[in-house]
Amino acid sequence: MNPRERVRAALEHREPDRLPLDYIAEPQVTAALSRRLGVTSKEELLRALGVDVRWIEVPSLDRAAKRRQPTSESEDIWGIRRAGPFSGYTTYHPLAEATSRADVEAHPWPDPDDVDVATWLENCRAAGEHARMTVPRCRIFFDAIEMVGFEKFFAWLSEEPHLVDLVLDRITDYNEAVLHRLLSRADGELDVVFMSSDFGTQRSLLLGLGQWRRFVRPRFERVFRCVRGYGVKVLLHSDGAIRPVIPDLIEMGLDGLNPIQVGAAGMEPAGLKRDFGNRLAFHGAIDVQDTLPFGTPEDVRAEVRDRFRVLGAGGGYICTCSHSLLPDIPIDNILAMYETAREECRY
Repeated sequence: MNPRERVRAALEHREPDRLPLDYIAEPQVTAALSRRLGVTSKEELLRALGVDVRWIEVPSLDRAAKRRQPTSESEDIWGIRRAGPFSGYTTYHPLAEATSRADVEAHPWPDPDDVDVATWLENCRAAGEHARMTVPRCRIFFDAIEMVGFEKFFAWLSEEPHLVDLVLDRITDYNEAVLHRLLSRADGELDVVFMSSDFGTQRSLLLGLGQWRRFVRPRFERVFRCVRGYGVKVLLHSDGAIRPVIPDLIEMGLDGLNPIQVGAAGMEPAGLKRDFGNRLAFHGAIDVQDTLPFGTPEDVRAEVRDRFRVLGAGGGYICTCSHSLLPDIPIDNILAMYETAREECRY
């Protein structure tokens, strides 16, 4: 099997020739791995590790750059500003002072026509024999939180629910429009759309199940259905203890779940596979909270073998870390993860 066939088989709950592999890491880790393996580009590194997936970013046209701030902070399409290492800390919530519908509507919402579809399509084709997973800005729930600010957003849920609806709908409208622009041109060039929003803490959902169904489910259901209407798979990232919403996510049309935070309540791999494995694929599950940073290479090897045995039974599992690889993880442990999956986890 080539890499694209391998990933497709796993997502369709068929056994590929070996366990498919993905790669998610901070730039410092990519640089350190490249030095260790003596490679000079990220593509060379992915090939050396045996990674089957290529992530395709969604670029913007030059006119979108006018929204960027000439400071050390980064500013995204919503006007959220961040600074600091890794993904950064949020330093500015553009709707923090909003008090009315007019305030929300006056915000400079992004234009879906600022997406550079032609370049995106070229990048999909350049992935060649590898599985293509695109990453639009589809973080509906968390983008709303960061636009408003955490405390104010959760206060609005009970005090100003109509404003929460408005913000969520504007974000969803944008994402759905972008997805239509991309996927209507994809013509078989794309395999997976990756979306994200964290719904859980280590122990429970961030929202009550009723609130989640009221505010979150309808918006993600819209974008899931949009993607599946083009024959493309949907992969969702959500950290935390989200087991209570997994049946809903499956009903909504979700194909695969990332990152499988195995230390969170209810997220034990054996139980997830038993209860949902015939309807849901799994992506991740190699523990970045304990095993990868604090274990030995043999601990990592044992965990990869166990995930293959449990989550990989009958297909339905793509192996990678349970969050982005951080610089505190020993390089030997990262290499042990990929070597074990690549050389030992064969069907």
